This record gives sequence, structure tokens and C-alpha cells, in this order.
Amino acid sequence: MLQIRAHDSISSQLPHLPRLFLPFPVQPQPRDSCPPSAAECTQAKTSSTSSANPRSDILGFAPLAQENQATASQETPERVGIQIDKENYVVWIEGRHVSLPRQGYELLCYLHEHANQVRTRRDIVEEVFLQKYDETDESQTRRLNTAIRRLRERIEPDPDRPRYLLTEPGRGYRLVLG
Repeated sequence: MLQIRAHDSISSQLPHLPRLFLPFPVQPQPRDSCPPSAAECTQAKTSSTSSANPRSDILGFAPLAQENQATASQETPERVGIQIDKENYVVWIEGRHVSLPRQGYELLCYLHEHANQVRTRRDIVEEVFLQKYDETDESQTRRLNTAIRRLRERIEPDPDRPRYLLTEPGRGYRLVLG
């Protein structure tokens, strides 16, 4: 059995294990002891907890989490509207990062490539869903309607009154940019 003494480094005794590399420096913060009364302890903990993720404070990474959030906000495009970074699979709507599932991302990218043009239901089903279009197939109709509705819920300020993803009755859908 391997015994590790307090003054030995773990990496010197376990050279066969891979080292953990994190994309940010790990600098645990010193923990202050709680004041003697429970009320003061609760007050001290809530006033020191400034991170949105309570686990980050427990692990001592609150300043790093805030630093990473500040860095991420600096990378946000300042332009209004819809921006897509296809290299990093990132979408911004009105300057805020929007997380999309794979299908929603692919649908938005397709419509963005054909911005301000009407794309028919056939075009979308065949180009995005990679299926042969059959207008009598109710499952295709439901799938497309659901995909459009979910995408609107993510990108539109008011999905009931869309500003970007418009329905052209009898024709298809249009993504309006600028």
C-alpha cells in the first residue's frame, strides 16, 4: 500500500497518474472561521457569498468564477441582433449568449446563411433535418413546428410576437437580420 507523508508531493509518489490541467489557475481562498453565534455565522456566510454558484464558494473558487464571468462578458459582441460564431458554436442574441441544442443551432445557422430570404418547409426539412420532404407526413410537420417554436423561445424577446424568425403564411420562414 502506498503511503503519502504530509511533506511529500503527490506527483513524486504517483508519477504514473496523469496530472490534471485546468483552463484557469486554481488558487483556493483561505477560509475564515465563523463568529461564535449562529446568527453571526449565517450573516457572515451570506455576506461573503457573492457567487451565483454556492459550490464555488465552498471549493474556494468564487473570485475565479467572477473573473471568468467578467472575461466572458468582455468577449460578448457589442452589436445588436443575431451573431453566430460557427468556429466555437456560440450564439449571441442582442449581445447576450444563448445556449441552443444541436437541432436548434443547426436550424438557426441554416436560416442565418439564408438571412432575409424565405425558406420553405421543404428546404428546411431536407437541408436541416436531412429527410426527404413529404407534406402528408404529420410527424415531419410536428417536428418542424416544434423546432421553430423552440428556437423562437430561445432567440425572440417575445416569442408570440416574433421579430427575427417570421412565418410567411403559405410560403415558409424568414430570418430577418438588420
